[in-house]
Amino acid sequence: MASVYQNSFLTLAATKSANSDGGCFSDPSLRSDYPLSFDSEAVGLYVREKFLHWDTVEGSCLLKEFPLLTRGWVYQERLLAPRVLHFCQSELVWECLKETTCECSCFNPTSMPKVEHAAALRMAQPLFQADSSPMSKKEKQSPSGRFIGELSRNTIKMTDALFGRSSAELLDPKEKSSKSIQDIIEKQRAEIFTRERTKEDAILAVASIRSKWHEIVRDYSNLTLSMEADRLPAIAGLARQAQKCRIGSSYLAGLWEDSLDQDLLWRVDKLVPGFNHHRPPAYRAPSWSWASVNGGVSYLKKRPSKGISGFRIKKAHCTPVPGADQFGQIVDGYLNVECILLRAEVRYAPFADGNPRSMHYKLAMADNVVTLHADYSLCAQGQNQIKDGEEIFCLRVFRDDRSTISLVLRRQMSNVYERIGIAEFPIESSKGAPGAIVDVIEVPAVGSVSTSNLTTIMLC
Repeated sequence: MASVYQNSFLTLAATKSANSDGGCFSDPSLRSDYPLSFDSEAVGLYVREKFLHWDTVEGSCLLKEFPLLTRGWVYQERLLAPRVLHFCQSELVWECLKETTCECSCFNPTSMPKVEHAAALRMAQPLFQADSSPMSKKEKQSPSGRFIGELSRNTIKMTDALFGRSSAELLDPKEKSSKSIQDIIEKQRAEIFTRERTKEDAILAVASIRSKWHEIVRDYSNLTLSMEADRLPAIAGLARQAQKCRIGSSYLAGLWEDSLDQDLLWRVDKLVPGFNHHRPPAYRAPSWSWASVNGGVSYLKKRPSKGISGFRIKKAHCTPVPGADQFGQIVDGYLNVECILLRAEVRYAPFADGNPRSMHYKLAMADNVVTLHADYSLCAQGQNQIKDGEEIFCLRVFRDDRSTISLVLRRQMSNVYERIGIAEFPIESSKGAPGAIVDVIEVPAVGSVSTSNLTTIMLC
């Protein structure tokens, strides 16, 4: 169905309806005339109730006024379709690749997902053409030159990814008969290549598409699904589209091989006090994937890592269910990681309500105690329970000038581990040497950090 929406001309959305019985149409709002006098001249004043727009409401109000927008499957359909006409309770709202507007003209959202998504894809379009490249022969043979050349060879694929195959319908009827799809695509390519790009632009474009994927995951993960097993399938269309802009990168249960170091840095937004967030009983993704948890997620860092000594992903693999591709449901997945594991322990920290089922968590390592952003309710009874004071392990995956981030792991067997959360350790300046950096995570609870402590683990 993703290709149907992507290649459509216009998508009509019953955005005000909670189900298929609601339909598109609503009763028009009542209008009353109130005459006022100004300098003895009568003027017409029209008063109406203020219209709600989806950028100003959330939670139960969003569910009531715009129920369609709370559904997970609708998210990718909305982004993939070139144009969407929303039938809301009080008015129509128009979304396309360039703007979002409404009948009352008072809709000025600070964020326009559809427009921003299209802009990110445009930016990630191939940046050099073979016959007009400013690179020298030596530059073309360099790793960056070969990368840009590969981008050029995928121009048409990326244009299709953004515009779909309905481009012919965009033409004026007088021109339609004399234009082919290829002509239109070439015209769109010419519009995209409006200026000569540099290799630095190419790097920025790649960073943009990676950052956009994090935004997609953040927005999508907060939406509802009737079947939680659809966590990956309901975003598969966007993943297929994104892969055309990520040359040579494998898709791994919602993460990407070429940006694993940053894609691993997700955290569950919140564990609601008084409610147990269990690990899903049925397998749908490895523990290092955001798709393995319920609820919304966000990312701790967007800046590039300065590199972590003693951390290297040797192999990443996911096995799709029989008959499916890499973007849908999977049966298993793992990372083979060469790393240094640091011992730590969990500490329970009750919420103010005093409910024994309501906990947030701390991670203690040596003399350092930081917040543990748990992936689920660790105190919930069952096989996934982690008791107060239980030993856990830190796997350092990210570092910049401000902090070091570790995945928090639990040992399953021998060298097999699963993720249970994530923790951020601040980096403090030494008082004795202004500007010097002391990485507090360099002091593990047991032993010292050195290459002699390297081990290879499987993270499932």
